[in-house]
Amino acid sequence: MEIGAQLYTVRDFTKDEKGIGETLRKVKALGFDTVQLSGLGPIDPAELASLIDELGLKVCVTHVDFQRLRDDLSQVIREHKLYRCPSIGLSISS
Repeated sequence: MEIGAQLYTVRDFTKDEKGIGETLRKVKALGFDTVQLSGLGPIDPAELASLIDELGLKVCVTHVDFQRLRDDLSQVIREHKLYRCPSIGLSISS
């Protein structure tokens, strides 16, 4: 078992690529090695994967909206392979 940081709790700081990078670095500096990707603003998946690798982070789960799973499943799968993330958390918008 690992203790990870749920990034949704810091979503106010992850609204853009710069904020995502700064936040991931701070999370790592706090001693977390595992994160849940959730509440992130726009960032290229390859860039995010590179940042995750650079920091030595592990992605244990994401949080993906149901409509995205339904409409863009192949891209979601590609992204999860980039992140080496085995699990998808489902979000259902109201």
